[in-house]
Amino acid sequence: MRIRVGRRWGATLAAALMLPVATLSGAACKGSDDAVGGGTTGTTDAAATTAGDGGTTGVDAGTTGPADLGTTGTDPGSTGTDPGGTGADPGGTTGVDVADTSDTPEVTAPPKGSGKVTTATATGKNFSALDAALSPDGKSLYFTATMADGLGTALYLVDMAEPNVTVPLAKGFVHATGIAVSANGKSVYVADLGAEEVTTGKLGVIYDVTAIGGASKAIDATWGYQPRALDIGKTIMFAGTDPADGKAGIFEIDGPTVSLTVKDDLLREPSGLAAAANNTLYVADSVGGPGRRGALYVLEKGKAATSLKTTGAAFWLGHPAGVALSQDEAFLLVSGRDPASGALGIYRIALASGTTEVFKDGLGTGTEPGGLHRALDGDMYAFVSAGDAATGSVFLVK
Repeated sequence: MRIRVGRRWGATLAAALMLPVATLSGAACKGSDDAVGGGTTGTTDAAATTAGDGGTTGVDAGTTGPADLGTTGTDPGSTGTDPGGTGADPGGTTGVDVADTSDTPEVTAPPKGSGKVTTATATGKNFSALDAALSPDGKSLYFTATMADGLGTALYLVDMAEPNVTVPLAKGFVHATGIAVSANGKSVYVADLGAEEVTTGKLGVIYDVTAIGGASKAIDATWGYQPRALDIGKTIMFAGTDPADGKAGIFEIDGPTVSLTVKDDLLREPSGLAAAANNTLYVADSVGGPGRRGALYVLEKGKAATSLKTTGAAFWLGHPAGVALSQDEAFLLVSGRDPASGALGIYRIALASGTTEVFKDGLGTGTEPGGLHRALDGDMYAFVSAGDAATGSVFLVK
């Protein structure tokens, strides 16, 4: 997908949105026909003894068993009955408290999904969408798309209980190519590749947009990194360009600062990103590889990037590209297009073997694949069927 933000309308957008505008040229994705592929029990305290009339009073202090399981010892014991005799009566017996040892039924977590998707629900119809992401529970879907007047992009919200109702959440972005939702669902992070900082001219920034209300605020440390793709790992991670040397890399937002995770000369225009729990990064480069049809890379800090090997169904990547790890992290899902038929699909790659299969049913007639993200708490995905407004749609896939 090629999106160009021209200087001619830049002033118009800046005046209308009060945002800086930069000239932006999306990377070309056309080339040769090369393609990606190929309780415990309560215990008893010793009884206290009290001398009196030659007898002793058994007193049980008892201890409380495990929370919500044991019972507090309350047996006061029996009292010796010798009325002042020889005091030979040993007194009553000591009360013994036994905690309730019944166990709470063990709750077994459901198995994590493997990304084997079978159904697609269309929403966000008739939009020229770029990227889409789900709330952690998958009940809300957010996507960015070019505005109807062509002047910039906007962030939209869909309550999946009413998939045919699309609500604008925030406007005023220049070229918002990547989004991600925070782990608590309260923020939507938007990577605006085309924004320009007024005083310095730095290009690109990430915005923090409230999921309720749509108030947006720039994360100042990200100005100048030309951010493209976002993912939520242990931190907020993004693909962009290092302003120090102009090289593409993967970065993370660490409080008020941005730190470099990894850079590699193989990266040209990384526009899809998925971070595994062990910090392994899977990156889709829209113009990487032979023929500039896209490439998939595996990156780890301190190591050189390697190409992700695939066998079976071949495909081309879109722009922006979309990648997501299955919930069990055994599979990588990639948005792509069949080189022969042009049909869009979600390609599921077994990371252990590279075996690739494709899901195409119900994904519409869009002309180019776009973003793809998994809900943090489930095995469901937001997928963009990009293209023009007549054919573009966004899908909840599960």
